[in-house]
Amino acid sequence: MYFPKISEEGNSRSLIDIWYGYNHNYKTRAGEFFDMENMSSDQYPLATCRKLRTCLTKVDEKDTEPYMRGVVLANGSVWCLVGTDLVNMSTQMEYDLSSVMTHEEEHKSKQKLLVMGSYLVIFPLKIYVNLNDLTEMGFLEASYEVPESVTITYTPCSLSGSALQNLTVSATAPNSPSHGDYWICTEDGKEGLNYYNGYNSAWEAVATAYIKISIPGAKLTDYFEEGDAVFMNTKLPDVNDGSVIQKIDDEYIVVIGLMTKTTDSQTTSASWKLKLERKVPDMDYVCMDKNRIWGCHYGYDNIANKTVNEIYASKLGDFKNWYVYQGLSTDSYAVTVGEMGQFTGCISFQGYPHFFKENMIYRIFGDYPAEYRLTEAHALGVQAGSGESLAIVGEYLLYKSVCDVCIYDGSTPVSISEALSRNEMYYDAIGGGCQNKYYVEMQNEKGGHRLFVYDTQYGLWEKETAMNLLEFTNSQDGQLYAITEHNLWGLGAENNAVYVRDEALKEEWVEWYAETGEIGYEYPDAKYVSRATVRAYVPTRSEVEVEISYDDKPYDAVGILRGHDDVASQSLAFTPMRCDHFKIKFSGHGECRIYSLAFTMEFGSEE
Repeated sequence: MYFPKISEEGNSRSLIDIWYGYNHNYKTRAGEFFDMENMSSDQYPLATCRKLRTCLTKVDEKDTEPYMRGVVLANGSVWCLVGTDLVNMSTQMEYDLSSVMTHEEEHKSKQKLLVMGSYLVIFPLKIYVNLNDLTEMGFLEASYEVPESVTITYTPCSLSGSALQNLTVSATAPNSPSHGDYWICTEDGKEGLNYYNGYNSAWEAVATAYIKISIPGAKLTDYFEEGDAVFMNTKLPDVNDGSVIQKIDDEYIVVIGLMTKTTDSQTTSASWKLKLERKVPDMDYVCMDKNRIWGCHYGYDNIANKTVNEIYASKLGDFKNWYVYQGLSTDSYAVTVGEMGQFTGCISFQGYPHFFKENMIYRIFGDYPAEYRLTEAHALGVQAGSGESLAIVGEYLLYKSVCDVCIYDGSTPVSISEALSRNEMYYDAIGGGCQNKYYVEMQNEKGGHRLFVYDTQYGLWEKETAMNLLEFTNSQDGQLYAITEHNLWGLGAENNAVYVRDEALKEEWVEWYAETGEIGYEYPDAKYVSRATVRAYVPTRSEVEVEISYDDKPYDAVGILRGHDDVASQSLAFTPMRCDHFKIKFSGHGECRIYSLAFTMEFGSEE
């Protein structure tokens, strides 16, 4: 009986020396990991663990308070809304905002913090704080109700609030007028305010008519200022919906409008009280762009008393006013969109505000209201509930769509999440950008959290230990900041520019693992791996364990590489058993660099 002869010339050697990150699909290429935890592409093409995370505040998680509600980077400091306190996390100074929080049920809700100049503006609370003078804080909205038994007087006036000289109200021009007299024409089709020019002996139309609304005993300057748009319930319907205050004093305001009487009045009572309001629309999502705050809302609007589908912009440089329409470049702005359905997110990208629905992307081009132009694109938008996944990384915008994680350069969004496996759906994504990386934490269908990192430079994914994050904020000098319910964390680079506090808590080391895909299916005929060699650098206090799984069975230990003072790399060689396929798992703690995994293949018999 003779056995088949195997020629040694048929032996071969393969080498994996480029590691391509995470790919949770059954078919992976050489150098990809089917599963991993806390691995990083920071030293690509080597495989290494992520950097240490820094806990920048520590609260006993058994406490019900305080609780993080929002975070933003401003003036070189990270500011967190913690319960009802605004905290400068770099100085640990706390500022009580409870005086400008009116709804107790909103105290635990998540908030969006925006920076506009020196001001911090918070939605949906609709409050503001001057970061340069934290004693200056207040509501975006304002309201004043006149008490009972107060007589409100309405009179035509000049811009300064002065009475008009010898004012007449009639359908025909007064006889024998004097220079400087005024006349309100009431003839149909010719209504308007006129001024008699004695030099030309003719009545001349006045371009703008004003009305003075006098409220004895009021303190209107405590609530409003010039330029505010106010909603009222006067007997003059033309001035009730968003009249802009032209001049204000404690007991009167001047607004644009035309009366058909020389004077009129109303007295408040139990059944009618004059109310003046500066309103801000309820918005689903908000962002900052070109010194305006932008927002969007789909659903019932309490101000318009109807269902709306609109995009809004505040008055230029004025976060308190959203209904100023005077035909100026500084005006507020609003536009109705046609596609039905809820908005799912918004962000300023490439110098323009972008708004999203699940299947739509809206962009507004232009620099002022008369020039604004809305464009609509049917494309992969942001998944409902994943509005916080929007993040800018370099020149790209990344976000979670219904089925994918997408990258968008301003033209067409492209899916980049094939490596995350389509067998698992993700929801409620939260994203942040740091240097060339996109961090996104999502929930799967079972409610479990997953934290993935996408390297835009090399186009590969990593997976890290999830943190149950609430929000990311801007990065600075390679440090990305994120909040959980009780803590603020620094992720990314170890160099933390904002925090220099000695008491900041860092992880002692990183525990990690990386599991290859199935090896063996790709080898034809009767080839098998006769030898495998791992080469890695393991510094002092670090450790790398190597395990192998044959034909999907539990892992068996192969060997351990332990760190020492030598700067040279270490190698671990082993002989896999004959099997259909196998997987190799690296795990350990502390820093390491896995250089390569080499295989020696030999031909075996068919038996």
